[in-house]
Amino acid sequence: AATRDATEDATSAATWDATRDATNDATSAATWDATEDATSAATWDATSAATRDATSAATWALDNWYVVNADMRALAISIGVGDFGLRCADHSSRMWQGGNQWSGYDAFLSFFEDVAGLDLPEYTAYRPWRSLAERSGPRIVHQDFCMISDRPSLLLVDERNRPHNDTGPFCQWRDGTALYSVHGVRVPAWLIERPNDLTVAKIATEQNSEVKRVMIERYGWERYVTDVGGEVVDHDERWGTLLRTDGGLVLKVTNRSPEPDGHFRQYILPVSDGCEPLPDPADPSGELGDPQSLTALNAAASTFGMTGAEYEASIGAES
Repeated sequence: AATRDATEDATSAATWDATRDATNDATSAATWDATEDATSAATWDATSAATRDATSAATWALDNWYVVNADMRALAISIGVGDFGLRCADHSSRMWQGGNQWSGYDAFLSFFEDVAGLDLPEYTAYRPWRSLAERSGPRIVHQDFCMISDRPSLLLVDERNRPHNDTGPFCQWRDGTALYSVHGVRVPAWLIERPNDLTVAKIATEQNSEVKRVMIERYGWERYVTDVGGEVVDHDERWGTLLRTDGGLVLKVTNRSPEPDGHFRQYILPVSDGCEPLPDPADPSGELGDPQSLTALNAAASTFGMTGAEYEASIGAES
């Protein structure tokens, strides 16, 4: 019954009416948001500056994982829509409908028709939507017009079906628009396209721990530790290697679960100068715990807000 209701609701005429209404609402909302933004000079100044930077400087664009191979502001001006058109475009994702990159729900619905043999009259009305999902990218369907985008010319994944390409974009369209990712981690395009630009300084300023990990892997762990002036303070086969660098103490640890290709991911974790346990997130004071001896065990424990003894006991209890 649940399957029948879910499928029927998703493919019935009422759903199509709701879709049309939602599309109209989204169109109105996008137009209203753009108009409302235009009334706020401060907001628009910031938005305009960001848009100009993002669309006119190719070197800036490579700092993002999503690269548009065009000067969108110049294009907007040339076709007469100007900054207002750019603001509308900025909200266009609110009007997107499916496509083969968002086809999970379409796969769910078609399963019951193709595999389970569910025979519903609503599938006749659903078939055009399904056809678009199989053959096109994202689309905008309005009651007066329809815009359909092409499928990507390139789409690559790793062994675990994660977006991945070590040497270029994992996803690219014929106009040059491209997306970059390494084993599912969205990375700036320059890291792939200009690998020689990778330096210790850039690694140090990266705030996202997963992106930083990818950067260090591509830089090389041994080279990284050498270049940052790492001195081994303590090493333990179970807990990792505690290193002193110019930026303070770090713990080099190895993930216990292997990747599909058999290698084990390594991470660099910042550690307080005295291996003091990190504060409990619920503690408003935000104070560190008491200093501990500088060992790999205590360093690992400190990242969980524990002493070495507490952490070792908790691991033993779990096992």
